Amino acid sequence: MREFLKILLVLILIVAIYQAFDYNTREERRLKIIINRGKEAIEREDLAECMRYISQDYSDEYGQSYQSIKKDAQEAFAEYDEINIWIRKREIILKGSKAQVNLGVIVSAQSLETGPIKGQERFTLYFRKENGKWRIIKASFPKDGG
Repeated sequence: MREFLKILLVLILIVAIYQAFDYNTREERRLKIIINRGKEAIEREDLAECMRYISQDYSDEYGQSYQSIKKDAQEAFAEYDEINIWIRKREIILKGSKAQVNLGVIVSAQSLETGPIKGQERFTLYFRKENGKWRIIKASFPKDGG
């Protein structure tokens, strides 16, 4: 009977580890999909799709809110054409119903006023699960400017 209990405990432990790993893998996959869809929405200049991934509770150290991000995105989409984004680094850190995604991107865009622009940026997006969906609640940039 003792051997049976040992085997049962080991099996339960294995199942628990698998479940935790499977959850993290599944949630990382979801976050990768959201980031890719967000990138594509920006490139298409689809404001409604972009805002689907931002929490209504968004707030950051730069004074941005959901409404100010929406306004800034409208202005950027009006000014720039041919927006292209290449993700060159993506690190996902899951902590239960929260996640931190460190990104490195290259962005290029075209403006009639300023001509072409191109630059690299590093930043972190902070996600929270809201009603079963991942939403961005904050963004931050490195203190050294990227």
